[in-house]
Amino acid sequence: MKRGPTRRYETTAAAGEAVHAFVPSPLPPQPPLDLGGARVRLLEWALLACGRLDGVTALLSDPDLFLYAYVRREAVLSSQIEGTQSSLSDLLLFELEEAPGMPVDDAVEVSNYVAALEHALARLAGGFPLCNRLLRETHERVLAQPLLYLSLYFKQHRHEYYRLMGTVRQDGDWEGWIDFFLDGVACTAQSAVDTAHRLLALFRDDGVQVQSLGRAAANAVRVFDAFRRRPLATIGALAERTGASYPTVSRSVEALERLGIVREITGRKRERVFAYSRYLDTLNEGTEPL
Repeated sequence: MKRGPTRRYETTAAAGEAVHAFVPSPLPPQPPLDLGGARVRLLEWALLACGRLDGVTALLSDPDLFLYAYVRREAVLSSQIEGTQSSLSDLLLFELEEAPGMPVDDAVEVSNYVAALEHALARLAGGFPLCNRLLRETHERVLAQPLLYLSLYFKQHRHEYYRLMGTVRQDGDWEGWIDFFLDGVACTAQSAVDTAHRLLALFRDDGVQVQSLGRAAANAVRVFDAFRRRPLATIGALAERTGASYPTVSRSVEALERLGIVREITGRKRERVFAYSRYLDTLNEGTEPL
């Protein structure tokens, strides 16, 4: 529905100079949104997909493990829409204090998105309502960048994303944007469910391999669990997380390398970084820089 421009410009004075201020039109729009027919079915589809996503958390022995990786994936994709070239691997390397010399500028910006997401999640978990105050707090933590997105969907459909934002601004076509957004919610929720099932299968299959190591299995399982929580790590970080000695962790990592579960990614002899390869590959899908 075309309602006309959703903004006006007002001329005001600032420091003795004329300034044209952008003033958005009030919401809800007039005439009211058309929320009937096919749009109701889109809403039902989106709600059903969100319900499946909520249900899959019951299958996760540690939902925070999945959330840690997913939050960072979301932050990388969100920042890429704004033009950064940082990948998920760049961000995880940046977060490793033991890995110097990693890309900084874009990784810092993505790290701000992570901080914003984690702040919002913590506030909601503590009973704080979803409200304008929370949005402003979250917005502050990304240093005036736009709010977080259904990032992979918007990245994959970025031309339509920009076009529909333009039609809302120029023509007041909120219905077109709502249809696009509801489709994005449904697709994103279903994608998250699929990813969760794939990761559960990966952890199960690799866990069986680790258990086959005989006497070395007990320590290797502890190191494997640490990699499930953080798919990039140094020997020192793994020793700290598991409470095992450096030599013990080193032997366990070598065992995981032989099984093809982890691999060293720096090529260095010192300050080496190991990656849980297939886990990281799954998370990296769709996060390649634009």
